[in-house]
Amino acid sequence: MITEKTGKGMGFRTKSLRLQFSLVFAALIASFAVVMSVVVGQLAASRVEDALGFELSELAFHMGDKFDRGMSARMAELSVLTELETLRTPQDIPALQRLLDHLHTVLPVFTWVGFLDPEGKVLAASDGLLVGTNIAHRPVYTEGRRGAFMGDVHEAVLLAPYFPTASGEPPRFVDLGFPVYRTDGILAGVLASHLSFDWAREIERSLITNLQDRRRVDLFILGADGSPRLGPVGSPETVPAPLIATARQNLNGWAVTSWPKGEPALVGYGVERGHAAYPGMGWLFFARVPLTEAYAPVRALQGAILLVGFGLALAFALLGGVISRRIAQPLEAIADAADRLRAGLADQLPRVTGSSEILRLSASLRRLVEALTHSESRAGVLAEQATHDPLTGLPNRAGVSAYLTRIQPTVLAQGSALACLCLDLDGFKAVNDTLGHAAGDLLLQKVAQRLDLGVRAEDLAARLGGDEFLVLIQSPRQGWRDEAQGVAHRLLVALQEPFDIDGHTVQIGCSIGIAAWPVQSQEYLVVQELADDALYEAKHRGKHRAVVHGDPVPA
Repeated sequence: MITEKTGKGMGFRTKSLRLQFSLVFAALIASFAVVMSVVVGQLAASRVEDALGFELSELAFHMGDKFDRGMSARMAELSVLTELETLRTPQDIPALQRLLDHLHTVLPVFTWVGFLDPEGKVLAASDGLLVGTNIAHRPVYTEGRRGAFMGDVHEAVLLAPYFPTASGEPPRFVDLGFPVYRTDGILAGVLASHLSFDWAREIERSLITNLQDRRRVDLFILGADGSPRLGPVGSPETVPAPLIATARQNLNGWAVTSWPKGEPALVGYGVERGHAAYPGMGWLFFARVPLTEAYAPVRALQGAILLVGFGLALAFALLGGVISRRIAQPLEAIADAADRLRAGLADQLPRVTGSSEILRLSASLRRLVEALTHSESRAGVLAEQATHDPLTGLPNRAGVSAYLTRIQPTVLAQGSALACLCLDLDGFKAVNDTLGHAAGDLLLQKVAQRLDLGVRAEDLAARLGGDEFLVLIQSPRQGWRDEAQGVAHRLLVALQEPFDIDGHTVQIGCSIGIAAWPVQSQEYLVVQELADDALYEAKHRGKHRAVVHGDPVPA
């Protein structure tokens, strides 16, 4: 008995071979494009988030650093003026007036600068503003007569008529005050100044001008109490309290948070740390980029992959329309191979026999798979090049950042330590000058080989640039000092052994500075700076030695 099969599953099989071939290959290429778009999008989004987060944290840090250095410079400038005889014996008021006017002209950031007598009366001031006015009730006098004083941002009501703003609100200033003493030690008066807070906008513009060409970056400054000091023009936004707490705890870093109004954003943060004689006011700095803008390049890449993929799908669908019925068997072989490729059971398409069109199709598909495989391999090579030094093959600064991101949670979870060894070669410049840069490059490569052999697999040897290297060692928190000194000793001995450079025997040495995270600081960048300071101390003590930060200077 013959049974006729019917059903929905038979509909496609009864279509013409030309249509079947077109639909199969169009679906294959389109599916591959969708999968590649999703996978590449996820990987790229993760890389973009890490890279941009680090960039924003650096932006917040540098903004705080610029504020610190600017305030430190202003304090130093006023401090120098307090030693001038014109101020210490304020008898010649016209000369004093000319001095203050000159300071205001040369450094317009001092919006107003004046000299007050011991009772708080303004004897002389830039442009003659407030001369004769008694401001003994102002903190710049009450605090400035006791010692160096710096006040937080405030509205200057007395000076508002002289410095109108576009918004009509009183101008904002930062106060600086210094006592001035006569030669006999008696208070001669107070040197007071108002710094216009407009210079904060200048710092903001200097930092984000180039970034704004690529994406929108918003900068925020908060006082130590969390109240706003600076933000986007016309924006009433406030920084979320949890983000403020995170910044205070970690000092510098980045986070993904919902801000503003539930919109996800990538935010870098930093805390003011002071500079030189300026102790800082504890201000908080934030740099924000909405995730929609941060991921815009990723979305564009996904769109390009889909566009190319669907274009290829259409091309192969049209190609399938011209295939004749007599090539059904080779086509089935190709379809089976494509299914195995999609399932991960094969890595390339086989060669098939048949008409010239079949041979051409087979070759085209093989080249497509090879090109896609090559693109994936090339992406891996580019990732390797981005994190490694091309001359020595050691990890570079980006490689160090990737290593820290990977191992820092483990170090904290195990309660262990990460010893940071900063190395600088002694005698390298002489080799470069005598034998040439090619010999210097060869020497750096051989130094890198010895460093790499001198550390364990779980540790890291990296090149920071020039003849500067970095070694990171994981060790127990209680014994990190002994282990780090042991490794440093082995490296000193290894690098003092002669090198054969193109037939020349070369002998160099190195100096090493050592610090440990999180033993000596919770912030790794601070620890690396401490190790760098110890390196300079090693140089100062005569080179060819290792110095641990904080160890006493030998008698």
